[in-house]
Amino acid sequence: MGYKDICLTCRKAFSRGTDFTIPSSSKCPECGGPSITVSHLFQPPKKTELKKWKVVEYLIENGFRYDHAFKKEDSQYYGRFPETMKEAIEFVKYQKEK
Repeated sequence: MGYKDICLTCRKAFSRGTDFTIPSSSKCPECGGPSITVSHLFQPPKKTELKKWKVVEYLIENGFRYDHAFKKEDSQYYGRFPETMKEAIEFVKYQKEK
């Protein structure tokens, strides 16, 4: 396990592994743009799945780094992360109300 750095521009994820003595670069190795560190739990969508990458971007902009799946008692989404923008908006609203 470890963390991943993702680039929202390239729509790619790069594994950082488990050696935490190696400093993380804040730049994407592909384009040189900014990269964001997320949990090892993050499962990147395919590069061509633009709508899913928009959801990833929305969640990150709202402070969620895929550290753990959300829990909502009456939700069919228990144990997984939002995959659609509608789910993501509901998720962010629910988490901010807690």
